[in-house]
Amino acid sequence: MTNTGARNWSNRFGIVGKPWKFLSSFAVHSETFEPGGGAVDSFGNRTKNRIGKSDEIGAKFDLFDGGLVFTGSYFDMTLNPFQISTLVPGTSNRLLVDSGKNSTWGHEMDVAWQPIRSVTLLAGYGNLKSRNPQGQRFRHVAEGPNYKFFGKYEFLEGILKGVSAGFGYQFTPSRAADAGDTFSLPAYHTSEAMLAYQWKRWKAQVNVYNLTNEYVPYTSINRDRIYLLDPRNYRASITYRY
Repeated sequence: MTNTGARNWSNRFGIVGKPWKFLSSFAVHSETFEPGGGAVDSFGNRTKNRIGKSDEIGAKFDLFDGGLVFTGSYFDMTLNPFQISTLVPGTSNRLLVDSGKNSTWGHEMDVAWQPIRSVTLLAGYGNLKSRNPQGQRFRHVAEGPNYKFFGKYEFLEGILKGVSAGFGYQFTPSRAADAGDTFSLPAYHTSEAMLAYQWKRWKAQVNVYNLTNEYVPYTSINRDRIYLLDPRNYRASITYRY
């Protein structure tokens, strides 16, 4: 394949099986193709065709008539070449750089549990790696164990019928802080809460993000450009469903 190629075949296929009433399994393969289109990068080099591939296998357990659902999968993805945007040191100019092949692999699991009608619990866990051909991490990709949780209680009867309250928690592991993977941003925890009231087709809701007002680096471009997680903030909304 040449750098000026503008088309190519890409395939997508999968298979799903259900060996038991409560268990189903799946396997998926997909490919992507994005032509270079004759454009040039920041160094004047003609951009290459981008070829991606993704494979995933997993299983789903559905127990107690949907009261407990568990899903787990393993994935392996590549994108070649992978382009990153970085700052020229000492300036505000950005460069688009070809960093070679991006390989990402790992596993993830999630569970949804409704022990009683008024309670909904969701939890997720993942662990991945994303590296270039030299073994360096990609900027702002959280590697290693990450997990999150969300729980909600809804009043289904009585004077508080229609009121619901929820709480969410998330752990984000360390990330590469620049394109060269020369330093890291620390892991951090964050949480959020919500309170809502629904009446017929109307719903009013208040969300609070970064509940504990964590003061941590969220992302960065290099040592001179580091951005903090937004401080505690609120969002109120009123919706009407037709």
